[in-house]
Amino acid sequence: MNTCLYFAFGSNMLKQRLTVPDRCASAVAHGPAMAAGFRVTMWKRSSRDGSGKATLVEADGHAAHGVLYEISHDELALLDRSEGVGLGYERDAALAVRWGSQTVTAHAYVAPREHIDETLIPFDWYAALCIAGADQHALPEHHVEALAAIPTQADTKPQRATRQRALRLLREAGYERLAEACTIAVSTPRR
Repeated sequence: MNTCLYFAFGSNMLKQRLTVPDRCASAVAHGPAMAAGFRVTMWKRSSRDGSGKATLVEADGHAAHGVLYEISHDELALLDRSEGVGLGYERDAALAVRWGSQTVTAHAYVAPREHIDETLIPFDWYAALCIAGADQHALPEHHVEALAAIPTQADTKPQRATRQRALRLLREAGYERLAEACTIAVSTPRR
């Protein structure tokens, strides 16, 4: 099988999210990795629901933590479609990523500057996928805590298919507490 490396730093860090048939069923996690000179933000506007999604922004002195996966080259088109290439994300096919003692080249999905809005806030279910993925792959504790500290919003459409799928995947991955927190947020009246 012809494979390539993929650096996931957002919701695709969670193996159960990435390995569904319409994304990358072949994905094999190689573990924690980082991209020097970047940081992870939630400033990419979703073309589907308008909320904030993860992207990398250049930041001297920082390192963006994520998970390095090996995927089938044949599945890149599926991943491009699910990530929304051309709708706010572009695929960087040559991102330098530090993995253990090596520097490797990996694919990553990054929002071009014109698709970044620093005022965006992710839905709680999306942030929960990111937190669960970072925890699942034992990313540094400070990174998991930083993801957990990002302000979130409850989805105004609790029956949204992507939300329902995210909650199911969180439960399947053993993150019932994170899924439950999203459910409570929706049922709690706003003041």
